[in-house]
Amino acid sequence: MSLFLPDPNGQFKVRIWQDFWYEPAGIDYVGLTHDGTNANMTSAFDLRKNTDVTNLLNSSDGIRDDWGWSSSDPTGYPYSRARNRWVEVTFNVQGQQNFPPTTNPVAVTDLTNNAPTISWTYQDQNGDPQAMYEVEVWSASGGSGSNMWDPAVRTGTATSIVYAGFR
Repeated sequence: MSLFLPDPNGQFKVRIWQDFWYEPAGIDYVGLTHDGTNANMTSAFDLRKNTDVTNLLNSSDGIRDDWGWSSSDPTGYPYSRARNRWVEVTFNVQGQQNFPPTTNPVAVTDLTNNAPTISWTYQDQNGDPQAMYEVEVWSASGGSGSNMWDPAVRTGTATSIVYAGFR
C-alpha cells in the first residue's frame, strides 16, 4: 500500500502482493475506510491473471481470488523467478479533497561542479506548508538503477540541497 493516499493523481489505489510464491494463497475481501467512512471499491484487477476480480473481492463471502499450487506461472517461468501475484484495487472516497503535494519542477544546477545544487518547487493544492523533505539521487530515471545518495530526511521548508554524494 502506498504510504500516501490518495496517490499523486488523487486516486485511492492499493496493490496487494503475495510474496511467498511457493504457497497457495487467496484474497476474499478488500476494504478501505477513510475518516470513518467506508470507501466504494471501483475496480480490482489481478495483474498475474490479467483478470477483473472486482466481484470476487467486494464482499467477505468466502468467494476468493485464488493462486493455487503450480510449478510455473502462465508465462512458463518457475515461481522462483515469477513472484508476480499482484492485485490492484481502486476505491472512490466520497468528498475527498486532499491531494498530496508536488515538488515539480526539480532542477539540478552547476553540473560541472562536484557539489551541484538540487532544487524543487513545493506546491500543495490545499495550501499546506512543506514540513519536511527527502532527497534521493538514483543512477537511472524514475528512481531506478542504483541509489547513489540518500541523506537523512530533514525538517523545514528548504527547497534546495547541495549534493554531497561525490567522494
